[in-house]
Amino acid sequence: PSRIAPGHSGIATLQLDSRHLRELGLTQTSIYLGSFPGEKVAADKELPVNIILLPDLVNLPAAEKANAPRLSLSKGRIDLGEFGNKSRKHDEIIITNQGKSTLTVRQLQMLTGGLEVSLNKQNIEPGGTAKLKVTASADGLRKVRSRARILMITNDPDQTKIIIPVFYKF
Repeated sequence: PSRIAPGHSGIATLQLDSRHLRELGLTQTSIYLGSFPGEKVAADKELPVNIILLPDLVNLPAAEKANAPRLSLSKGRIDLGEFGNKSRKHDEIIITNQGKSTLTVRQLQMLTGGLEVSLNKQNIEPGGTAKLKVTASADGLRKVRSRARILMITNDPDQTKIIIPVFYKF
């Protein structure tokens, strides 16, 4: 419905044309609902929208897929343990390319605040490794309302999107 009475619900269908997105990875925006044009924007009328754009590697020919890079992580999560009286904690993951062509980390994003990441190599040759170092700030993570996570987008056709959860305690 175009109008929803108080206490009632409705369904809004949104459609995204991904050709208009410029970068791979996470894009965040907000849509504000209103009763009439020119109505003031308010937090209680906000609909947050999160989009993750991935490369189109689904329809690769079998020959290309056989020679594709293959990502392997030393562990599937970052476990920082308890902060205690420390203000910063560190951990790292080793990324290995077990495929037959160069693995490229196209995008590396924090899905929450309070984290810093660094990758020593963006392009990893077959059989090669790279270190993903993660530093967490206790002050930054205290402000976060959702789980801390890291998004990595690669050219591995089987793992274009990897979400690495970050676990910690205060």
